[in-house]
Amino acid sequence: MKTKNLMVLVAILSSIFGCSQIEQPNFENIGLANQIVERLGGEIFTGVIFATPTLGDENIVLLKEKGSENFTRAFVLQSNVNQIKSFDSLQGNLIKTGSGLVILKGEELHYVGIDSEESILLLKTLEELTGNLKSYALGFGFSSNKGKWSMGEDIFLKLTANEILTFTSLNPKMKGLKANGKVMACECTSGGAGSTSCTIDEPWNGCSVSCGSGYYSCCVTSVTRCICVQNGNEPPIIC
Repeated sequence: MKTKNLMVLVAILSSIFGCSQIEQPNFENIGLANQIVERLGGEIFTGVIFATPTLGDENIVLLKEKGSENFTRAFVLQSNVNQIKSFDSLQGNLIKTGSGLVILKGEELHYVGIDSEESILLLKTLEELTGNLKSYALGFGFSSNKGKWSMGEDIFLKLTANEILTFTSLNPKMKGLKANGKVMACECTSGGAGSTSCTIDEPWNGCSVSCGSGYYSCCVTSVTRCICVQNGNEPPIIC
């Protein structure tokens, strides 16, 4: 099976680096987004996209939806192997599908998700569907977050993605939890050892996470954080 997966990845990489660059992308190609959702399922989000690696083994994709002054969606990839492609103020579409995220820059596709056979098959389908898969990044944890965040670009070099979502949250319940730049230690209110996914669903905000082999999911209600932790380890002090 590993040999088969490797062959699929080699074919995908050959196609990625063999494609020509698009000079003038159509920033809101909702038709292509709908086509992908019809084939793979998922949910479409449209707005201004910011994506970057952060401190530690984490990467973040932020979305400022139309009509909002703040970021309202955040997706975090935990990976000790790959870093995501960076985007700054990209007007485009995101598709949350399965345990990953498709970023549409005009006709270009970029994928972020769990390192799993599901993602390998999804990558193959995307390339077959469009012939324009430009990049992908796979990791051991992928979380989807909703809420409101206000932040400056300098913060991405100072904190991990999950710390950023905690400290820049506009959620009223975060008041009183922060002290000297730290919050209470993480305690998994759902998920925990042996689990690979968990969810927090609240009216104001929420999150969900999927974890790869060797990691367990941990959802912390007090700070609305959903993360993956290596088996045998305790959750981090700061979520």
